[in-house]
Amino acid sequence: NEIATNTITAGEIATNTITAGEISTGAINSSELNTNAVTTVKIVSNAVTIPAAAYTATGIVSSSGNWTTVQAVSFSSTGYGVEISCSGVMSTTVTQQHSGQIRIRRGSTVLYQAGPYYISGSENVSLSAMISDIPPSGVQTYSFDIVRTSGANDLTVSNRYVRTLELKR
Repeated sequence: NEIATNTITAGEIATNTITAGEISTGAINSSELNTNAVTTVKIVSNAVTIPAAAYTATGIVSSSGNWTTVQAVSFSSTGYGVEISCSGVMSTTVTQQHSGQIRIRRGSTVLYQAGPYYISGSENVSLSAMISDIPPSGVQTYSFDIVRTSGANDLTVSNRYVRTLELKR
């Protein structure tokens, strides 16, 4: 008593009569899905990516030789690869040359460090870095830090931005 191919159509099946309980796990795979059948709205939030970002326009001061966190963001990682983007604008209020270094940390682990970046007088210097990381699962905090490496006055970092994007696929 087999049913001939294409004899049962959607018109013969009452609405809501086939539920997830009637479909075996793994019974539907990519060959059963039409191209473009799954749209963005059908994907649960954070199912493919986990974005997190923080931005602050106002400046934060970094003084004498101590690392200062200028921006940080935390998210719950599932242990996949993460892209980390950081940026800011470094400035000082005096005409003497200054320099500073930047770094990116996950918790207390330094993942990236660069510089020195030099600034002369009242100019602004754009800072940016992009790296990738594969953290363990759990809450992770990524920090963007700066340290003054030369000059007698403080450095200010404004327009401070950190974005993480975990890529689960």
